[in-house]
Amino acid sequence: MQSTNGTILRHLSDPKLVLIAGSIVALIAIGMRHSFGLFLDPVTRDVPNIDRETFGFAIALQNLMWGLAQPFAGMLADRFGSAKVIFIGGAFYVLGLMCASAVSSALGLVLGLGVLVGIGLSATTYAVVLGAVGRKFPPERRTSALGIASLGGSLGIFLSVPVTLSLIDSVNWSLAFVSLGLVAVTICLLAPMLSGRTEAQGTDQSLTEALFEALRHKGFVPIHQTKAQAER
Repeated sequence: MQSTNGTILRHLSDPKLVLIAGSIVALIAIGMRHSFGLFLDPVTRDVPNIDRETFGFAIALQNLMWGLAQPFAGMLADRFGSAKVIFIGGAFYVLGLMCASAVSSALGLVLGLGVLVGIGLSATTYAVVLGAVGRKFPPERRTSALGIASLGGSLGIFLSVPVTLSLIDSVNWSLAFVSLGLVAVTICLLAPMLSGRTEAQGTDQSLTEALFEALRHKGFVPIHQTKAQAER
């Protein structure tokens, strides 16, 4: 039995499968996020307590929560592993979409589409997914792998708008949210394939030392200076 489980885990951790899983997670998480604007008109028309300003505030809060929670999601992935963080993030994403599907007040929309989906995005997008994918590839192949995984997110943006619009037109906005939530369950199902965490290397380093090291790195040179050097 243990031998069978070990064989399954080895197959699931195959770099190619991890790359596919990471690309799909990015496709779903990032793609769906770019289709939420399509819900503005039907939601504000059907729900009396929600106007355009409230809907816009929920989306703005979503972006804010995404940015604020992203560093913590990365730290948790380093400590507990990417799979757990992506699974929990996917669960938050699904819960937020389900809350949005049954919304009847401004508070419900802000909590579901703003807070819960925002936190879910922080754990299911590039900050965590690319780390999980990159660890499975050697340095000489890592850039290509990360590029392919990032392409998954871009493809999701391309596909999400027509698919979501078709759902809203064919059923209604509430069932469209439910449908997107069911699609987001895929993130939780793929999370075990994106396991692993960053291994500590070298000596302990303080935050100040890490910041000074980063500032001395050429990757942190201001963009305008880099552009000026390139034009010379």
